[in-house]
Amino acid sequence: MEPDPGYVWSTHQFEGNASLIYGSSETAEDFTFFLFCDNGKKEAELTVYEEIKDAEIGEPISIEIDVGSAKIALEGETATDEMSGFVFGHGEEDRRQPLLALLEVTGPVSVNMGKVTATLPEKGRAGAVSEFAKACTLD
Repeated sequence: MEPDPGYVWSTHQFEGNASLIYGSSETAEDFTFFLFCDNGKKEAELTVYEEIKDAEIGEPISIEIDVGSAKIALEGETATDEMSGFVFGHGEEDRRQPLLALLEVTGPVSVNMGKVTATLPEKGRAGAVSEFAKACTLD
């Protein structure tokens, strides 16, 4: 799969929190992968903004992320937003280290949620993950 045109890996910091995003370089509202680290609450949230057709809101879902032979599974649920109306995956995570270690592995990232798979490129990920790791202090 080719990377989305105009999409890049980036890290943003705001009010002592951090986010790791694979999304549009032009607008914060257009993304595929969004990992938010709330340092004050000591928790992280992952949103994978890929449509899960025929899913109901609030259904449990496993978000499996792999790079090569390395894999992690996060428990989440389906969610929606009012603007698009489509259903996507969302999960909360209180330990960042296993996910960040996985994202540091060389190669494209595959995110699987049931029948839906998103492939995220390697280009630019290492620097963004490194910045995010310094700004997110959950572990």
